[in-house]
Amino acid sequence: MELFRPTASRGGLIGLLTFLVIAFSLTKALFYALAGASQLMWIVFLIPLVLFIIFGLVIVLGFYTIRYQVTPQCLAIKWMFYTKRIPWTAIKEIQRVTGAPKIWPIFGANWSGYCVGAFSISGLGVLTLCGTRFDTNLVVLKTSDGIFGITPQEIDRFLATVGDKAKQYVYEINLDDIKEAVEQKLPFEDLIYLALLGLNLVSLLGYLGYLVIFFPWRSTNPPRDLVLLAVIAVVAFLINLGSSRKIYQNMPAGSYLLWATGLFLTWMFFFISIYTIN
Repeated sequence: MELFRPTASRGGLIGLLTFLVIAFSLTKALFYALAGASQLMWIVFLIPLVLFIIFGLVIVLGFYTIRYQVTPQCLAIKWMFYTKRIPWTAIKEIQRVTGAPKIWPIFGANWSGYCVGAFSISGLGVLTLCGTRFDTNLVVLKTSDGIFGITPQEIDRFLATVGDKAKQYVYEINLDDIKEAVEQKLPFEDLIYLALLGLNLVSLLGYLGYLVIFFPWRSTNPPRDLVLLAVIAVVAFLINLGSSRKIYQNMPAGSYLLWATGLFLTWMFFFISIYTIN
């Protein structure tokens, strides 16, 4: 039995720090905003918060549990409590992929240095990905049970071992030679998308900055509902950040509309806060 680790990356650290900042900020803001609120309001907002913290921790900590285990019977892809076992006879083709992959989310979690779930890669199709640095060490396994993308650290030794066990030749695929992979535009290559994203981010930061500076924190009866509006604005931005990329692949205009709606929501909450505080 041989155990292979994924390619080293900072994805775990980036994810953990980002998650802790967001979870702490949302928790503190919600507890302040809901002080004195009814029991129903606490239930409505705390259940989603608890679920977010639980699932967020599982996803972030999952980075540190990724392993690719080679046994006499199969290749086991391990992530947290989940193990996908692929019998050697089920592997139909092995590909070593070079070139920068354009990854589109379907269902899963991904950020720089970490990707797990179902995704579409331009030029390769829909895959189940579980790994770290897909720009350098991507291995694609086409099996009778689906297509899997992984990123073993010792890629040459891994391919030699898996190729021998599965009795399959290792094909080399360069995404830079595939027309679809080269021509398909990413959201961050689109000036309209970037402009709308930037406007949303600047507006949200300006809105939060205004509340931090001008909110009557020491008042005997502060308008706590305004803090709740800020929490909703932050959550909406995070949802749009994840959803807009999914929509962009097939309908760029849909992602523009999503960001425009988010911008409208932020500015509406901003004006409500200015009016209430003044």
